[in-house]
Amino acid sequence: MDAFENLMALLLRREGYWTATGVKVKLTKDQKVAIGRPSSPRWEIDLVAYKGSTNEVLVVECKSFLDSKGVTFKDDSFEPPERYKLFAEPKTREVVLGALAQQLVEQGACVKDPRVTLCLATGKIANSTDRVALQALFERRKERVAAHR
Repeated sequence: MDAFENLMALLLRREGYWTATGVKVKLTKDQKVAIGRPSSPRWEIDLVAYKGSTNEVLVVECKSFLDSKGVTFKDDSFEPPERYKLFAEPKTREVVLGALAQQLVEQGACVKDPRVTLCLATGKIANSTDRVALQALFERRKERVAAHR
């Protein structure tokens, strides 16, 4: 497990969420074909957090990038986009998050029809322009960004 993921899980637990790291999402053959990855293994999500009182599931992608320039987001896209598949590929996001919600309900980990929100937790964003553009994107999509300041 990654230390940054563990830190984010700890912070979310302090806010009343149950957390799990390295969550594997089982995709059917048809779902894999739908996202253009027919032979891919199970999808792995860095961190999943659930709050029973609101039936809210947070799907948190963790990018620490403490030893690099940080998350880069220019011209309404991530650089490089393949590192941010759930954010950059709408069909992939829809299929994976839908499959996760179904899986959690079937496992009894949450009740029917959870509200699923994709989140980005990052230790560093390249610059203030990237930060403003990311916040605007997430506000439009109703997603969340958490960054060390």
